[in-house]
Amino acid sequence: MFSGKSGRSITDTYTEEVAPERKVDLSDSLKEQIEKNVLWGFLMMVTLAYALLTTKVATGVAIGGLISLLNFRDLKKSLERFFTAVVVEGKKTGGLIVARYYFKLTLLLIVLAFLLKNGKVDVLGLALGLFLVPATLIFTGATLYIGSLRGNKR
Repeated sequence: MFSGKSGRSITDTYTEEVAPERKVDLSDSLKEQIEKNVLWGFLMMVTLAYALLTTKVATGVAIGGLISLLNFRDLKKSLERFFTAVVVEGKKTGGLIVARYYFKLTLLLIVLAFLLKNGKVDVLGLALGLFLVPATLIFTGATLYIGSLRGNKR
């Protein structure tokens, strides 16, 4: 999952060096399940928005959802780069990676301000779209928790 030049993953490094008693496996199936839920949620939200709401609100939902999805993937890549550089390779360049991510967030804020200022999208639709990833993470977490109470193993 997260691997550096040594070929060891972040979870392997953590397990071996920090907490050998905690065998943590951040499985790819959970990541795939979250990404699948985000994609299905996006498709359902956009379809329902265009079917039931005005075009301006539906466009806000679509753009907000797309931004949320792309930001989620970029955050994943940025965190992988950060932890690979700092933990696995022992570099001190983590600050540059964080600064780069904040620069991207600033650009995102400028794009959102431009869209809202020009009246291209509705604020409510944009907010609904931007809430896509947090809502999906809450849904996936609740589903896994309820499944664990019933004794279901993933």
